[in-house]
Amino acid sequence: MVNKSMLLSTLESWNELMDFSVSLIACGGTALTLLGWKESTKDIDLILPKEREHERFIRFLNKIGYEQSTMTKWIHPGQPQIIFDLFKGNRVYTTDLLNSPLESGMNIEIHKFKRIYLGVLNPYDLVITKMARGSQVDVEDCMAVVINAEIDPRRLLSRYKETASYSPFAPQMKTKLSYLMVRMKDAGFDIIEMEEDYEQWQP
Repeated sequence: MVNKSMLLSTLESWNELMDFSVSLIACGGTALTLLGWKESTKDIDLILPKEREHERFIRFLNKIGYEQSTMTKWIHPGQPQIIFDLFKGNRVYTTDLLNSPLESGMNIEIHKFKRIYLGVLNPYDLVITKMARGSQVDVEDCMAVVINAEIDPRRLLSRYKETASYSPFAPQMKTKLSYLMVRMKDAGFDIIEMEEDYEQWQP
């Protein structure tokens, strides 16, 4: 498991070795950890919105000894327990974001190194990308976001529906969102209007 201090320390060491600039936008449990809403994260999930920066960053990781284990996962033989999931462009796993994470209001700044800009994905897209997967851990992580970011339920549903409209998995995304809605209702959130809009949704 990786905490905020460990992640920042790793990025600081990378920053000292880099001769180019890159924007890294954390998503998933990594974002929650950086925001202080979760103690640690299993994998380190980072979006590199600019394709050219992604290409240079991959070459950099290869140069300093990282190895690619899957399409998105990178590990270092000296630290095989730390897995980096790197997403290119405006996509997180199979979910395409409506906006670039670098647009105004689409990320929250965490730290600016000399070469690295580190931000986290905005709360609404953070929930959307996690609930598109919809595991039990994702539901609990999303509840932390809903509570700490004071998410507006109807706004969340509206953006979730729009995001799903571009996905071939829209029906599954609708079903998975219902898991979060149950938890929100159990936690005392007023989701009556959200439920009404949800029932009318035909993905």
